Amino acid sequence: MSGFLDRIKQLLKSDDKPPVAESPYADFNKLRLPSDRGQLCNAPFRSIRFEQRGVARTCCFNRQVVLGRYPQQSLSEIWNSDEANSIRQRIKDNDLSYGCQLCAKQLDRGEFETVKLRQYDGLKFNENGYPSMLDFSIHNTCNLECVMCHGEFSSSIRKNREKLPEIPLVYDKEFVAQLEEFIPHAQQFVFAGGEPFLIELYYDIWEAINRLNPTNVHIVTNGTILNNRVKSILENGKYHITHSIESLDKTNYEMIRKNAGLDRVLENMQYFMEYCKKQGTEYAINLCPIQQNWKEVPGFVSFCNEKKIRIYILSVVYPPTASLMSMPSEKLEEIEAFYSTFSFPESSETEKHNASNFKDLLSRVKGWRTLAVNKETRGVSAADSVAESDRVDIQKVFDLISSNIQEYGNENSEISEEIISATLAKLNKLGQNYKGQKVTKGKLMEIESLAGDVMIGAINGSTEKEFDLVVRDYFLD
Repeated sequence: MSGFLDRIKQLLKSDDKPPVAESPYADFNKLRLPSDRGQLCNAPFRSIRFEQRGVARTCCFNRQVVLGRYPQQSLSEIWNSDEANSIRQRIKDNDLSYGCQLCAKQLDRGEFETVKLRQYDGLKFNENGYPSMLDFSIHNTCNLECVMCHGEFSSSIRKNREKLPEIPLVYDKEFVAQLEEFIPHAQQFVFAGGEPFLIELYYDIWEAINRLNPTNVHIVTNGTILNNRVKSILENGKYHITHSIESLDKTNYEMIRKNAGLDRVLENMQYFMEYCKKQGTEYAINLCPIQQNWKEVPGFVSFCNEKKIRIYILSVVYPPTASLMSMPSEKLEEIEAFYSTFSFPESSETEKHNASNFKDLLSRVKGWRTLAVNKETRGVSAADSVAESDRVDIQKVFDLISSNIQEYGNENSEISEEIISATLAKLNKLGQNYKGQKVTKGKLMEIESLAGDVMIGAINGSTEKEFDLVVRDYFLD
């Protein structure tokens, strides 16, 4: 790691100083701890994320940059790759154009408290050059078919809704063996899925963590799996549990989270809460406000305040049948008016956190309503403000998607020719509706990073009306 350490120390030679005053993000930086101000985002310097198909990234929000791939490269080679050092230099220069547009938009809107890159504040730089955070989302194994999810994160949806074969798990025992070099130096571990407690290789990694560095492990779970094996792993380490749940109403919960039962989930919730209290770790809730539960969000905040639980209110961007941002302006105005009638106490740190998350959601709804009004009244997108030189014909998007689908079909014999042909025919038909429209080059790059089977699943799993919403919301903006 010595070569890497020399290079990264050069990048971080001003790590204890804020970016220059003329930085466009100077106001945001004032809100951060001095130890976090050395660069706008700490993720490329202190975190590595392992995703499906062996892909390694800096974080889950930058879909454009791939640091490397396992098993083609070792973990050390990935962490010290040219691509990794390139994104580090860009971040050091306050350049968020290389896949970091989501955080750039949040900063431009003033979402300083909830901007995604804040998740990497608080991580210390390891003087030995190893990452401080190891983040895992290595497979989509999941027992649920949630309405706000898709096959990339649920094997059940991929099989039953999208009619696609399983995603192969490329990680293996050798991966776990290589991790043993990194585990002792990490401050934080994060595990997501799919459903983490159904991913077999995670148990090997957890056992290694419990043996080498048994602290600060975060698991995001749907709360349906709790057995003696899970309890044994938890009891031998210090695990933080984040529980994803969208409703406390039995009928609505079981409609949203297909294949789950609320009664059992609430029993498991009680165990996880008691475990975290005993271990001195955090039990938190992830809540996705969607079309099926938006009226329940204020009640959820009150529930979490009562139980002294932190709530993290997320955004769903796909599928459009669940996403709030796909709703018409009239409905978003109703949601905005409803949320505006609520205020929450801020006496404790937990209450302040929860109130801030709710305020941020209200801000997002207002922004979505403004975008919806623009689309409905002018029939144009936010991309109209982008220079013509930075825009391309939308046909390039459809050509790129078609090429990726064909390439994926050629490389994966388990995908039948009938599925590929039907998908391409549907794509071609849908693409006829958008002739002459343009997208930004950044959108083209984002779409280029999507795997072929993700595109197949999105096309096959959408009606023509739903696909129209996808294009409107995710291609044209």
